[in-house]
Amino acid sequence: MPSRAVAGSFSPWPVTVHTTSDPAGAVPLAATAMTPLQAFRAGPRAWGIQFHLETDRQVLEAMLTSGAEELRDTGADAARILARAAAELPRLRALALQVFARWAALL
Repeated sequence: MPSRAVAGSFSPWPVTVHTTSDPAGAVPLAATAMTPLQAFRAGPRAWGIQFHLETDRQVLEAMLTSGAEELRDTGADAARILARAAAELPRLRALALQVFARWAALL
């Protein structure tokens, strides 16, 4: 099964920072400068993602508030992220619907 069967090609919008190592044998599928492992495939039916496709403005505001210290520590600007949300959130929602529909079709 192709690595892009679920998500296609896209650029994750980095809002949060997660760190982990690749699971043994996993195929990396997405990365950003802040988070080298954003998505991976492990075997024919297991995918992992470390970004929030389900995010809407309310969730984003809560994430920015609860992660304010972490964002400051990484040099991220919460106000700039929130300003960019107007353009990014509709694109993210469309992508989420596509990814979740493809994922469900594989089950």
